[in-house]
Amino acid sequence: MAFYIRYYENEVLLQKSEEILPYLQSINKLTPEELDIIDKRIGKLRSGTNRIYLDAAKKRYLLAIGTTQTSIEDFQKNSKVARQQSGTEQPAANAAPAAEIDKAEPVKDGWKIYHLDFTLIENEQPVPYTFKAKLKNASLESAYNRMKDYLLEKHGGTCLVPEISEDAIWCENE
Repeated sequence: MAFYIRYYENEVLLQKSEEILPYLQSINKLTPEELDIIDKRIGKLRSGTNRIYLDAAKKRYLLAIGTTQTSIEDFQKNSKVARQQSGTEQPAANAAPAAEIDKAEPVKDGWKIYHLDFTLIENEQPVPYTFKAKLKNASLESAYNRMKDYLLEKHGGTCLVPEISEDAIWCENE
């Protein structure tokens, strides 16, 4: 199985999992500790999307997608066609929900960054994600509702959003 590897702007299609670590060492953007994390996870990579998180906050990760494609051009062409057929590819202008003012419980200090945990079903496996959105004058409940509506519209039946709770959604001041 081949692996499409992306770390920020660096991307490549490697034919064997043994080629991943030498490639990452050659781009000189990862620390030895991060390379150790990746080395431990390479043997567990599977077909489909794999994320190897490089920090505890899960903000930095290496994307490794197991594929049967033999060239990066074929991989990119086929993934674009698949996104278009599933309806998940949207123009950049529609990438984030519009911020509205919540009249029921306005927040006086304006902009806040909200985080909502959700799960996508990818290749019949649940994969956890955190959706981050910057909203103005929104209560926790209205932020949850807008983020949930956006995720369900974007991902449809493959998206699972938990009920509103302190464990599912939280905010930080800008």
